[in-house]
Amino acid sequence: MKKLLALILVLSLGYGVATPWLTMVSIKSAIKDGDSTELARHVDFPALKHSLKSGLTARLAQTTAKMHGNHPLGNILTAAASQTAVKALDSTIDATLTPETLVGLLHNPNKNKRENGDSKSPLASVLPQGEIEHSGTYLGLNSFAWTLKRKGDDETRQLSLLLQRDGWLSWKVSGVVLPSALPD
Repeated sequence: MKKLLALILVLSLGYGVATPWLTMVSIKSAIKDGDSTELARHVDFPALKHSLKSGLTARLAQTTAKMHGNHPLGNILTAAASQTAVKALDSTIDATLTPETLVGLLHNPNKNKRENGDSKSPLASVLPQGEIEHSGTYLGLNSFAWTLKRKGDDETRQLSLLLQRDGWLSWKVSGVVLPSALPD
């Protein structure tokens, strides 16, 4: 009886440890099948939008500061440009980051290309394209990072999806860490 209880405990702990990977398998399956309802079950869209806005706003501030840094009115120009761009960025993310658009973007990437080969979506510019390597690691008991990068790229070009525990055995994507270098 003790051996059976020990086996049940070990299997339960193993399942609990594996749940973030099982969540990522479900997400990949939802994207492959074009199932936005299934994807929505595994993504905390308000938290993901907030995380994406924060990351892109920080990137925008760095870029704008570099552009206007040597100008005598650099701080004023940077503030004005950043304020306008952040408002546009916020409304764009709010309008476009939905289960349907995310599945559409990831399910059929060729459908999201213009005639000249450029992507229609600003989100596509931060997504790794081509053969993707992925890995996962616990950041804490209730936090997990799923890292994606193109085969052969270094760590500056990796994108990490941050998952938070949602209950005892389920996880939701709640954030993103953008690549420090933009893809080619």
